[in-house]
Amino acid sequence: MTMAIVLQFVTGRGSAPASLMPHHAERPTKVCQACGRPFQWRKKWKDVWEEVRYCSDRCRRTRNDRRNQARISA
Repeated sequence: MTMAIVLQFVTGRGSAPASLMPHHAERPTKVCQACGRPFQWRKKWKDVWEEVRYCSDRCRRTRNDRRNQARISA
């Protein structure tokens, strides 16, 4: 065995069979109200998923700035 194969096996990095990969397509998605990008469900949001409106803390913090910029430029 080469060193690269041994490292992949030991660290768990590298390509895995398709049956072991997570099924990201099956996760629910929403569109961020600040930036408009789609984002997927995360385990940390499992109890509050209905309340989640922003994809990140950055979008949540800048939500008012972006709304005001849209009003000014319109």
